Amino acid sequence: MSALNMSLYYVFTHSMTLWPEAYNCPEDYKQSDLTRPVLGSYFLVSGVVFLTLYVPCFIAILKLKCRTPAFGLMLLLSIFDLLALCVNSLATGVFNIIGISYCESPLFIFIIGAIGGGSWMGGCLASALLAIERCAEVNPRFFLGFLFCKKVFPLVIILVICYGIYSMGFVKPVLFTVEYSCWFFDPQIGKDIVLQALILCMFHAVDAALYEYMKFFYSSPILILMSQFMWQWSSGCMCIAYLTLNRTIRTSVIKMCLPKKIRMKFGLYAGFEEHLEQTKSAGAAHLNAVGMAIKFDNFVCN
Repeated sequence: MSALNMSLYYVFTHSMTLWPEAYNCPEDYKQSDLTRPVLGSYFLVSGVVFLTLYVPCFIAILKLKCRTPAFGLMLLLSIFDLLALCVNSLATGVFNIIGISYCESPLFIFIIGAIGGGSWMGGCLASALLAIERCAEVNPRFFLGFLFCKKVFPLVIILVICYGIYSMGFVKPVLFTVEYSCWFFDPQIGKDIVLQALILCMFHAVDAALYEYMKFFYSSPILILMSQFMWQWSSGCMCIAYLTLNRTIRTSVIKMCLPKKIRMKFGLYAGFEEHLEQTKSAGAAHLNAVGMAIKFDNFVCN
């Protein structure tokens, strides 16, 4: 029961109050004057960059209206990543610049910590399933390929959504402390972790390993800060992957963000039709140039 009391569910069912046995700040608590403007600026600026790159990718995925398992998982992963970036980048940056820790604003940090932790856990599951789907697409005989069959995959999507909601609403959230510029499960100690297994994406795996290490061993401030960087990049790296490795999403983003004249001028065609149009235009220009040269030569010879 105590685990449920330390979740967002308790807050919503108890008039927006935190469980006093675990989340009351010390009576003699004094607000620290510690601020980290440089580190906070990094998280804030890099978070804005990640979100600026990610939002067009998210819109492109929505516009494609593709019903394949890969795009369904990418859509869910995008939602989880966008929520996580708002916490591990924007909120982290602002809190570092201003110098705010949990006890300065307990309820607000508790709520966004629940959103951040839950979105990270949901993103881990979506990332793992996306990696499995890629394996199943390359190898049709892959033993987990049945998860992406037409009749089974809707249940998988429902499971991912339910897991994300459960992680946000019924699991102990992460709480921010400016002393370490990081989010912890314990506002006083900061040495707890949600165990994650079978994570196939690099940043998620490294981040999970760092948090698991911090659960059992002493962690230096540098290692703690590194875990925060890895959490940020585990949420932001997908937009870079979409724009560099996924031609469908990249093409859709280019078409959405750049006018056709600019795309045609620099050869950034969006789709087969524009590519064909550009090829025809180039061919026509070449023929016209050749024709003019022939006519000019004939004129000179005569």
